[in-house]
Amino acid sequence: MTAIGVNKSAEVFVVAEPDDIRRRGEAGEFAKKDSALGLDYRGGPTSTAKPAGIDRAPSGAAGVPSQRQQPSRRPWTAQQEKIVRLYHDMGLSPRQIAERARQNVPRLAITERLAIQILSSGARR
Repeated sequence: MTAIGVNKSAEVFVVAEPDDIRRRGEAGEFAKKDSALGLDYRGGPTSTAKPAGIDRAPSGAAGVPSQRQQPSRRPWTAQQEKIVRLYHDMGLSPRQIAERARQNVPRLAITERLAIQILSSGARR
């Protein structure tokens, strides 16, 4: 019988042969599971998108910068999409998703409109 520490106030007791316990422990079965939402709590900037502006690459023989820029197909970050899809999979409506995100991850600035856009986009990244 082996006690596996789960957290400060609980343990799980496993009844098995010592070799079986050692093998399962080395395989990571008793390791701490990542229960976070997948966000870096103290991470840096939330967006890796480049600032909008004109394309500075020369075009044509005159070397004049092009005024045309490609519109962003998805104006949200991967973290925003991950949270929206996670809450949607939990059965929340876009309004509920925005409310919960405002409470739990306000730095992502998820609105009801953004949640609808993400869920309407179809394929996941």
